[in-house]
Amino acid sequence: MSYSTYNRNKGGGGSPYFNSKIWLIAGGLFLFYPYILKYMKRAQTNMNASDIQNNLNNSNLTPGTVSNALDNITTNRNLQNDAYNIAHHLGTLYSVWDYRSWTENDKEAYEVLSKYRPIPMELQEAYFIITGGKKLRDDVNRLLDSEYRGRLLW
Repeated sequence: MSYSTYNRNKGGGGSPYFNSKIWLIAGGLFLFYPYILKYMKRAQTNMNASDIQNNLNNSNLTPGTVSNALDNITTNRNLQNDAYNIAHHLGTLYSVWDYRSWTENDKEAYEVLSKYRPIPMELQEAYFIITGGKKLRDDVNRLLDSEYRGRLLW
């Protein structure tokens, strides 16, 4: 067996087979890198959301513990009531199976939100506690009609 036959059969050195494998792997990584990165970011945010849910322990929140948590944020009852009203009018206060969560009262939600220019952080935190970990800005952008959303100053 000669040396050239050995290299041809084993695919060693600079054979075309070896080079094509490297180019396929490099090309695949180049093409799928954005999707892999997107998946990793989504996995990280899902982990953070689950950590928040575990920290709040929302399944065991009673009205007394919610009230205590809201008092730790702010003692202003008007602000707490407005957070409840926003959650009620957007339908996020209720479970998915509750008929009250199927529609939004956009006008009433806008009237409550328009009292505050800009939206105070205490209201956003109170909404977060009341709804069990939902963000006010995300819910307003997702659920409020564009005519009312455009009037709000975020």
